Amino acid sequence: MKMANSNVTKRVLANSLKELVQEIPLEKITIADICASSGMNRKSFYYHFRDKYDLLKYIFQSEFMQHHPFDTPSRGESFYQLCQYLYENRDVYRHIFRPHQHNYFLLYFQETIKQAVTHDLMELQENTNNDFYVYFMTDGLTGAIQRWITHYNPMAPEEMLSKTRFLLEQIGLRISKEK
Repeated sequence: MKMANSNVTKRVLANSLKELVQEIPLEKITIADICASSGMNRKSFYYHFRDKYDLLKYIFQSEFMQHHPFDTPSRGESFYQLCQYLYENRDVYRHIFRPHQHNYFLLYFQETIKQAVTHDLMELQENTNNDFYVYFMTDGLTGAIQRWITHYNPMAPEEMLSKTRFLLEQIGLRISKEK
């Protein structure tokens, strides 16, 4: 029964942060704000989370990563599901993904994308462990996703995926023709 209570507490705190971030800039939200909004005390918060960024990581992991890990055979489907999830929750993520001085969630998100990119590049070129390729693709995809979801009226996830595929294919074709 304790585990169920723990999950309920985490969800209540998560929902409070998701509501707050739509009204208050993320960097200005305090643990006290989250606790007041959720009706929880600081002790409960710190029992489960180190800080608000740890809570953001929990939200993303429990709502998306737990159900759609990037280690599936179809990375295109995973990318689409990621875009769909972010689009459905755009009122929250448009605020979370705005540039902040110390937004540790963005670092976590970028690391998640990096792991998927690394896996894909390993499949494409055996024994390739070139940081340049990994970071180039990671930074490009993370930046594109961040810019897309923070737009006041982001395109539909299907269009985002289609444009991303087209661009990657065109770059690949152009580079292979220039060799």
